[in-house]
Formats: sequence, C-alpha cells, structure tokens
Amino acid sequence: MTLKDKKIIIVGLARSGAGAANLLAELGASVTVTDMKAEDELADAISRLSPSVKLALRGHPEDIFKSVDMIVVSPGVPLDIKPLVSAKARGIKIIGELELAYQIVSNELCVMRNKYGCFSKLVTHYPLLITN
Repeated sequence: MTLKDKKIIIVGLARSGAGAANLLAELGASVTVTDMKAEDELADAISRLSPSVKLALRGHPEDIFKSVDMIVVSPGVPLDIKPLVSAKARGIKIIGELELAYQIVSNELCVMRNKYGCFSKLVTHYPLLITN
C-alpha cells in the first residue's frame, strides 16, 4: 500500500483517530480528520495531531469526501452516514483503523535472509504504531 501523496480522510478523531492521522501523515499522505464534535470537545486529541493534519469538525462536510483516495473510519462511527454511503457508491476505498494498521504493518515487513539461511522479519513502522 503506497500512501505517499494520497488524499485520505479519517472519520472520527476522539481516541484512536489521532494516532491513525499522525501515522498516515508520517508516511506522506495528505490527511484530513472529520468529526461530529466541536474543537473544544476534542482539544486533547487535536493537541496530539501533527501540524500537517487538516480538520473538518462539527460534522462531516460532503465536499471533502469527493476527491479522496481512501477513507479510514474510526471504531464507533456508523458506516451508514451519508458521506460514507456516497463515497462507497463512487468506489472510494473505505477501511477501518485496524485494517489500516494491518495493511501498513504487512506492507512494511521486510524478510531478510541471513548467513545461516534463516529468515527474520523487521517491522519498520512498529514504533510509530505503538506510540500513536
């Protein structure tokens, strides 16, 4: 999964959305986070966001969903909200945060052969996943 220069929306910021947004930004994606709550209700999560992450709060404005490559939905966000239904109908990839983490980790596994013929795995983004 190549994320560099992709336009990605995270739907739902509260707990885990900030970690997903920061990881995607670190990997070179253009990230926008949207949430139904207001800025004052999300102050803690917003304070943890990378400066490059854009915000669209107090709702899910449909116009930001029109030209994206992928949408990541936080746990607890219903999949039947209008912007997600419309995006799905247009063929935009919609995944959950756990699926995102799985795809990033499985993509970043490097298999290297050592001098004894054994294989070892190196997860290059593991520290980012566990700190966010």
